[in-house]
Amino acid sequence: MALESLSEITGNGYLESALLGRTTHYHDECIMIRRITNRVAESSSTLIHRIAEFDQHIDPFCLDAWKLVYCDVCYVDGGSATLQEIYEARLREEELQTPTERARELVRDSDLKRARRNAKWMIPAIEGLSEDDKKGWQDKDPDRMNRLCEQLRLLLAKRLDQERDFNEIERRKIEEIQELLLKPRNCQDILEGVWKQVSPAPPP
Repeated sequence: MALESLSEITGNGYLESALLGRTTHYHDECIMIRRITNRVAESSSTLIHRIAEFDQHIDPFCLDAWKLVYCDVCYVDGGSATLQEIYEARLREEELQTPTERARELVRDSDLKRARRNAKWMIPAIEGLSEDDKKGWQDKDPDRMNRLCEQLRLLLAKRLDQERDFNEIERRKIEEIQELLLKPRNCQDILEGVWKQVSPAPPP
């Protein structure tokens, strides 16, 4: 892509979409986004905005959702190139600053630039997590807290009937609940922790 021809592209939505690898068929794009994000986002604008503003509101985006944003929400139809292959190619193009990549950067709006920056921070950190580490205690055992609370309720009722102090078993049960509440509850809590690790501290 010759940078000299950018004047013909800038401001033309169809040509900008072609440069970024996006489809101009809105319905097809929405279907792809719902599939890749597990319906966390319904459209490209929603996906880009939520990842651009990830520090304001944590959504449970999977790894492929972040990669899709890094790839400018290019259209992945399950054809010749997978999302991973496109992602790796875009990484190389950005590192080499190819003419096509420089042209893409010129047509990206501010929301997409912020979203890609956030994705670039998050992707390596998420890739470093095991499948187990990506899940909070509620994801692994949705009924765990209910069971603990019911056990504690029965113990407390027994304690009140007997008009006595907490025994060792009751104290351990309370401590178990307190410790559990300090751990990441779900995928969103995990991602929030990752974000705090990879994003720069806000200015004082």
